[in-house]
Amino acid sequence: MNQTTLSRWLKGLILLVGTAALLLYAVILPYLTARYTPFSENATAKWLWLSMIWLTALPFYPALALCWQIAARIGGGSSFSCENALALKRISALSLTDTLLLFVGSLLLFLLGMNRLTLLIFALLFCFLGFLLSVTAAALSHLVYKAAALQEESELTI
Repeated sequence: MNQTTLSRWLKGLILLVGTAALLLYAVILPYLTARYTPFSENATAKWLWLSMIWLTALPFYPALALCWQIAARIGGGSSFSCENALALKRISALSLTDTLLLFVGSLLLFLLGMNRLTLLIFALLFCFLGFLLSVTAAALSHLVYKAAALQEESELTI
């Protein structure tokens, strides 16, 4: 698979993930909260929970935009660049921000009695995945930066 094909595949996946997330945020979660018994009995809890979940979209979509930029640079032939390393570092920070928003929001709603233990545990599982994504993006950022430095050094040598 060449870089152009990889770039197209990555962009397609990014569009798919963005569309699926939009469907999740705009349709599926509001539908499920309307059917979930504790939320159907308490409109305040329902809207606070939905607002907290919708807040997690704020760091998510900029991270997708950064992924798109990385895919475009890969298609342009600069896979190992300082720009990609910086974008991965920003994705790591956005992922950690998203994870912290979910953790703090879920815990706060649980302490206020507006969240069930099962939802809190489910949110904690997503927090764990978000933390893993953040660490992975940070590690990739470091590796891409090192590879870009090596590539620049070898180009100077030639």
